[in-house]
Amino acid sequence: MAGDCEDYSIMMAACIKAVGGKTRIVWGKEHAFPILLVASDKHEYNLKVKPLLNLLFTDIYEEDFGVVQNEERIWLNFDYTKSYPGGPFLNKEVIKLIKI
Repeated sequence: MAGDCEDYSIMMAACIKAVGGKTRIVWGKEHAFPILLVASDKHEYNLKVKPLLNLLFTDIYEEDFGVVQNEERIWLNFDYTKSYPGGPFLNKEVIKLIKI
């Protein structure tokens, strides 16, 4: 399989949407990556999502996950520059947010 960050982002967003997930593609300076909706608000994220990520990735996470809070919703970074979901953002500069 070959492609760049834009190809990966489009493929991941399509796969996530195909199984009923909500996703966005973030276009930044010289990079694109998908984000996945994981909680409707910070309370739900802290109660349900963060404990699960801590359980699954205990040896990886020392700081907070790569999340975006937008319109009270919590989105998880699904960038391929890390080997696990929710890794730190490669670049936090957002030029365009594409709704899928």
